[in-house]
Amino acid sequence: QTYDIAPYNGITSVVEDRNGHLWFGSYDNGVYQFDGEHFTRYTTRDGLGHNYVPHLFSDREGNLWFGTWGGGLCRYDGWRYSNYTRDNGLAHDEVEAICRSRNGDMWFATRGGGASRYDGHTFTNYDTSDGLPHNLLWAIYEDRAANLWFGSNGTQLTRFDGERFSAEINLDLHSVGAMIWSFCEDRHGHLWLATNGGGIACYDGEQIIKRFTRADGLPHDVVWQL
Repeated sequence: QTYDIAPYNGITSVVEDRNGHLWFGSYDNGVYQFDGEHFTRYTTRDGLGHNYVPHLFSDREGNLWFGTWGGGLCRYDGWRYSNYTRDNGLAHDEVEAICRSRNGDMWFATRGGGASRYDGHTFTNYDTSDGLPHNLLWAIYEDRAANLWFGSNGTQLTRFDGERFSAEINLDLHSVGAMIWSFCEDRHGHLWLATNGGGIACYDGEQIIKRFTRADGLPHDVVWQL
C-alpha cells in the first residue's frame, strides 16, 4: 500500500518509537506519526523548532530527537517539545545526524559547526580545531568497540576513540564520492559507507576492500542510508 503523506517535498528519514509507531521526517512539512492506520502531522505550530527535519532518533527512554535545519535540535518526550539551539550551547542550528553512545551521551552532527555532545545537562562542541577534517558533518555512527565515526563534507573518514579524533583514510573522490551520508557495521566488524556519488564502500579498518556502484547493479551511485 502506498501513502502520499508529503507529496511536494518528500521524506528525509524514518524511525520507530518504543510503541511501534513509525515517524517520518520531511523536507519542509514537519514530522508524521503513523500508528498503523492513521497519520498525524506535527509542525512548528505544535512545538517543533523548524519544519525541515532531516534526521530522527529514538532513545532507550522513549524520547524522540528531531534534527532540524534552522531550528536546532528538538526532543519530544511524548507530551511536550524541548528545543535546543546555539543559545543553549548547540554547535549549530542545522543538525544532520544523531547518535547515542553507549555511555548515554547524545551526539549531533551539524551542518557547519562540527559535532556536539550532550550529557543531559550541557553541550560540548568539537570542530576542526579539535581534529575534525571539516565542520560540515553528515553522519555519526558508534561501532561495537565504542568508536565514533564521522562522515563529513569531503572524503576524509574520521574516528573518535573517546579521547581524540584521528583521520583513518582519505577516500578516492572519483571512485567513492565526495560525502559520506551514513554508516553501518557488519558481523565482521567492517564499516560500510553510503556515499554521494560513489555508491557504497566497505572499510576493514585499514583500507577499502569492497565497492559497489551502478556498474555492479546498484540503481544509483548516490546512497543515503544503510
